[in-house]
Amino acid sequence: MRGRGRLGGILAVAAAVLALAAGLASSRAPEDAGASPSAGPSAATPVLAKRLLLRLHDLPLGYRLLNFSSPEQPFRFFGCTRLVPADPRPRLASFLRRYEPRGCMAVYLRLFEISGGGPAPFLVGSAAADLGSVKAAEAGLSVSRELIAHLTDDEMPEEVQPPETVGDATRLFRWRENGLLSQEEALTIVVWRWGSSVAVVITSDERAAAADSEALELARRQQRHLEAPTPYTAAELDDTEVALEDPALQVPVYWLGRTFAPGRGLPRFRLAESYSGAEGGFDDPRVGLLYSDRPSFDNADAVEMDLWTPRQWKKQRAKGSLPFELHCEKTRSLDLALGRAVVYTGMHPGWRCRQRGPKVYAAAIHLPGAVATVETRSICATCAGGVSDGPYNSFRGMATIARGLAPRLQPAS
Repeated sequence: MRGRGRLGGILAVAAAVLALAAGLASSRAPEDAGASPSAGPSAATPVLAKRLLLRLHDLPLGYRLLNFSSPEQPFRFFGCTRLVPADPRPRLASFLRRYEPRGCMAVYLRLFEISGGGPAPFLVGSAAADLGSVKAAEAGLSVSRELIAHLTDDEMPEEVQPPETVGDATRLFRWRENGLLSQEEALTIVVWRWGSSVAVVITSDERAAAADSEALELARRQQRHLEAPTPYTAAELDDTEVALEDPALQVPVYWLGRTFAPGRGLPRFRLAESYSGAEGGFDDPRVGLLYSDRPSFDNADAVEMDLWTPRQWKKQRAKGSLPFELHCEKTRSLDLALGRAVVYTGMHPGWRCRQRGPKVYAAAIHLPGAVATVETRSICATCAGGVSDGPYNSFRGMATIARGLAPRLQPAS
């Protein structure tokens, strides 16, 4: 989707958070491991250690699971992993041999901030596991600094006295590294023990004091899950519409609903991804929506829609440009209940006008307060995506989409 490039500058920080979250609280949890001193048998096995993680709904509005994937190569920083570092320091090596650590983690990215919504670091990492005994958890906590150092180019992080204790025992680390984090960016890592469980929260902020405060507050929230583990459900993980809640979007959001099923031979599509471009440049859409006919991006047909302000559209048309690439295009207008649509048809760039190549369809839909542009895509996990040859790549398909658009938030009656 357009606008992804603005996230490129945080890839290094995200990689650091991912590495730390993946490794710091790893476990080799047996089926009957206890999750807390007072709990009975726990389901916090290597897979079900997700029950101990900080949840998306524990954070203020504006966060989503960190996702630097593309539709062609989807990957989210959420799941379970085993840490097998090369050349670990002696104490860490002994711990790894004895406990064969494995655990679960989640990493969240702040898309926007709501005033008064609570702690809002730019990035949040959460990891947790149950090591099967208090002794094992104490050992994991004791080597946490060495493990961080292994993941930070063998540089020992600064350890500071935590202003409070979360759980049974707490350690607090800070880390800055030239070339990975900016001079204004700080990571705080809080590692704590609760019975036989070990947990981690990582935050990134411009000031170390702010990162410390945010990390400790979020650790307290995660502690509730260590004390009373519950499944991390698919509904809790659903961040599909988060970007559409941004109060700074500058355009009304028009969409096809969570599910678009017009029938009459046209496939059913579900909203797969959304993008907020409130802070983007003038040439960036303010909203992006991606609909797919498959829950996974594996040989899927998709519809990509961007929303622009009328001023943006007017400027683009004054330059003689369109957001989509068509060669030798022709247009056909369509009246709608809410406005009008212009359906474009042409050749894919690289084809000459007189060649009998595949036709490409796209649309510009003029609505109150916004202009929506629509294209089709063919998505493959192992190949470069291209224009779809499905039924939506047609005048009928574009017209059906245009007629199906509606405001996401209906005005109060």
